[in-house]
Amino acid sequence: MQVITVALHDLQVMMDRLADKVIAAIEKKPDESNNKTQKAAHLPEKYLSKPKLAEALDTSPRTLTRLQKKGLIVPIQVGGMSKFKLSEVVSALEKHQKNSRKYSSP
Repeated sequence: MQVITVALHDLQVMMDRLADKVIAAIEKKPDESNNKTQKAAHLPEKYLSKPKLAEALDTSPRTLTRLQKKGLIVPIQVGGMSKFKLSEVVSALEKHQKNSRKYSSP
């Protein structure tokens, strides 16, 4: 028996990559496989882990946890890992920001 040691960070990176591939495979539509124009027009959606999403939005993972607890952003579970659909997060935050402006004083 051979024992291999893997750093936690490396394991997380591998799991992120695997989850991204699984999500891409699930979303791929069979009728798009032969049409290059459709492939270019329909780029794959980005699913990000909480740390990567925090980096992309220039915020902290703790802020994302607060937003998640409020129900403003909702992750999906892939292999026991939470992933956030980037476009849905951006839309939810924009919608929340618009609603916040409605009720703020001038």
